[in-house]
Amino acid sequence: MPAFRLTPQAQQDLLAIRHFTVEHWGQTQSRRYLEQLREIMHHLADMPEAGKAHFHDLGEEIRSFPYASHRIYYRSRPAGITVLAILHQAMVPHRHLEQRL
Repeated sequence: MPAFRLTPQAQQDLLAIRHFTVEHWGQTQSRRYLEQLREIMHHLADMPEAGKAHFHDLGEEIRSFPYASHRIYYRSRPAGITVLAILHQAMVPHRHLEQRL
């Protein structure tokens, strides 16, 4: 069964999302949002081609998939995906992904 793996930086992204969401919308909404993000990552592990490929601008074999105000950046691997980042839509991907590749 394919699985997703989070890099340490992606784990930090989730923590930041959690803290921001709790602060602005409460614990219940934070839990829902993170659960939905995890469901999407499981889906992407099963179907990595679902994300948009970014070969020229972000590097070879990087894909992204939107969810609400965020975009999940990941790489395919034989047993699923590795999540590199979960960035807010207002963030410039190049600034954050260059250090994570």
